[in-house]
Amino acid sequence: MTATGLVLHSEPRLRNPAMIAAFADWNDAGEAASAAVRWLVKRLPGKRFASIEAEHYHIFTTSRPTVRITGGERTLSWPLHDAFLHTDPELSRDLVLLVGREPQTHWRTYCETVVELAQRAGVTTLVTLGAFLGETTHTRPVPLSGFATAAPLRERLDQLGIARSNYEGPSGITATVPAFAREAGLDTASLWAAIPQYLPTTANPKAALALVRAVAAVLDLEFDLRRLEAAAAFFQRQVDKAVAHDRRATGLLRAIERRTSPEPESVVEPTSDPNAALPSVEDIIRDLERFLRRSADADAEND
Repeated sequence: MTATGLVLHSEPRLRNPAMIAAFADWNDAGEAASAAVRWLVKRLPGKRFASIEAEHYHIFTTSRPTVRITGGERTLSWPLHDAFLHTDPELSRDLVLLVGREPQTHWRTYCETVVELAQRAGVTTLVTLGAFLGETTHTRPVPLSGFATAAPLRERLDQLGIARSNYEGPSGITATVPAFAREAGLDTASLWAAIPQYLPTTANPKAALALVRAVAAVLDLEFDLRRLEAAAAFFQRQVDKAVAHDRRATGLLRAIERRTSPEPESVVEPTSDPNAALPSVEDIIRDLERFLRRSADADAEND
C-alpha cells in the first residue's frame, strides 16, 4: 500500500476506534453528509491529528482555493481533508472523524491513503456517509439506505430499518473508499440519505440529523443532538413557508407524493390545479432558493 500526502500530527492510541467519513461534492446532495461529520467535529471534544494534502488529488482550476479576509488579513484556504480524534470514556469506543472532498485525480492512491490513515489510528470499522437526490419530499421522514460488508453490520442495518442499497452505476468516492477498506480487512458500512429533488444545493440539516442518528445507532453510540434537532426543525419550517409561497413547488410536491404513496400526507395545501403541467424542476429550484435566501437574510437582520 502506498500512501501519498498523509500528514500525521500525532500517533494516537484509541479504544476500538471507528472512522466516520464524508466527502463533499458528488455524493453530498444538500451537503447533508459533510454537514453531519462537520457537526460531530464541532460538537464533540476532539482535535485534528492528521491531514491528507490536497495537492496530490485536486485540479485547482476546478476546485480552486478560496481567499478570505479575516481581521484585515487575506488568507488562502485549500480543499481540506482533515481527520479529528474524539475520545470519551462514557462512549463505548473512540472515533476518528474524516472530512474531505471528492478527489479529482489518483483515486486509487487516495483510497489507499485513507485506509492507511485508518490503520495508523487502529480503526476497526469504517462508516462513510452520503446523500443523493431521490423521489422524496421534505414533509416526510428522510429515507435512508445503505450497505455493509460484515454480517453484524448488515444485521444492524436491517434492525434499524435501513433499506439495503441496490444501486448499480457510476461510483463516487463515498462508495469507493469502503471497497479498499474491505480489502484491507476493515469492517465497513455506508449510509445514505435521500434528498428532495427540489432542494439539491440547499444545506439540509434534516438529512444531516438523520445520518447522525443512523451512524450513532449503527456504532452503538449516544450523542446530544438537541442543537442539530433545532436546526432541522427550523429548516423544515423555512421550506414549508417557501413551498407554500410557490404554487409550482406545491404542484411538484403533491405530484411526488402521489407517485410515492397511495395516501398523500403533505401538510402543504395545494394552491394550483394538481393536474396541470408541471414547470421544470430547475425553475422551481431557483424560486425556492431565492425565497430561502431572503428568509435567511430577514432572520439575520432580526437577530
